[in-house]
Amino acid sequence: MKKEFEQLNIIDNFLMNEIANDAEVGEAACREIVSSLLQRKIGEVRIIPQKNIPPGLPNQRGIILDVEIEENIDNQEDGLPGINVYDVEPHRKPKNKENLPKRTRFYQAKIDSRRLKSGERDFGKLPNLYIIFILDYDPFGFDRVCYTFDNACVEVPELRYDDGLEIIYFNTTGTVGGNESIRNMLHFIENSTRENAVDDATLKMYDYVRQVKEQEVSKMRFMTYKDYFAEYYADEIEEAKEKAKKEAIEEVKKEVSEEVKKEVREEIKKEAREEAKKEADIRHTIKLICKKLVKGKTLDEIADDIEENADVIRPLYETAVYFSPEYDEEKVYEAYLKDCVS
Repeated sequence: MKKEFEQLNIIDNFLMNEIANDAEVGEAACREIVSSLLQRKIGEVRIIPQKNIPPGLPNQRGIILDVEIEENIDNQEDGLPGINVYDVEPHRKPKNKENLPKRTRFYQAKIDSRRLKSGERDFGKLPNLYIIFILDYDPFGFDRVCYTFDNACVEVPELRYDDGLEIIYFNTTGTVGGNESIRNMLHFIENSTRENAVDDATLKMYDYVRQVKEQEVSKMRFMTYKDYFAEYYADEIEEAKEKAKKEAIEEVKKEVSEEVKKEVREEIKKEAREEAKKEADIRHTIKLICKKLVKGKTLDEIADDIEENADVIRPLYETAVYFSPEYDEEKVYEAYLKDCVS
């Protein structure tokens, strides 16, 4: 179902980007979201909403980051970078199955690729990177509120692999793990209404949402956004309709084919039953004729005895006579069939 602007929630990309892009509330709102979900204080931030990272070549794929947040941190003696980077991706469940871990891997590679200048040899200058997906479905099926991944050594689990990368999937439907403040924020992100603003953090977020939704410029941008995507996906929609039509035709053909096969099978069974009955009747008549011939009876006498028309049983009678005096019923039947074919 298509939503109107007033019905949007933070998990909807457009509203998330409008909030992040807002000069008055953007930094505070993004800081509140990240701080609540990661359960730590976030320092001074710079917001880069809807960041497009183009492909290296025309035939390669780029990415669009929903919200990129740079947090300034003090340089450490051990050479840690001066910023933390948070890629925040609100993401509704797609209609088609997707490989979320490999999508995340691709995003991480594209984000890191632009963080070092050409010729830079000190990889220690790469910032810490947190890729945060906020999902309205469980991506792994364990009912967890949060799934956190960072690299470690398989052979020595206690050996930390400090590459500065952490990938976190938040599940708004999860019930296991997390704490009350995390769950409150996730529920508000999924359904950004006053009823779900139940603590200080979500009350602040509700105020930010309200301020953005009251802006006429945001409403106008949403109308343009809807029109743009309607036009942008028009060809894809037509292709999808055509594909669905072809699939429906193939499905109908398959159903018709199965129905025809069923009818043919029934017809074959019917014909086989009729052939079997006809064969049984002929064999039975041959058996009766042979028994009568052994007793020396004529065609007319046999016809009277078995209550059949003499002209009808004549071919069987004449064939049986040929095999006198044994009157082998099987040989009579086979000879009769050959006569019928010839």
